[in-house]
Amino acid sequence: MKWYKNNHDNKIWWLDDPMTIGKLVFSFDKKLKKQRFTSIDAEIGASKKKLHN
Repeated sequence: MKWYKNNHDNKIWWLDDPMTIGKLVFSFDKKLKKQRFTSIDAEIGASKKKLHN
């Protein structure tokens, strides 16, 4: 696994894992990993629950 940026100026690091297909993992500091769509959906889901309660 290795971290990379699409452009040098980007703030987002992407994790290249040749053993995993279809899983998009990113980070801003290469320490806290987030999975695109699932991490974001979970956070949005929690904020929606707060709004509806």
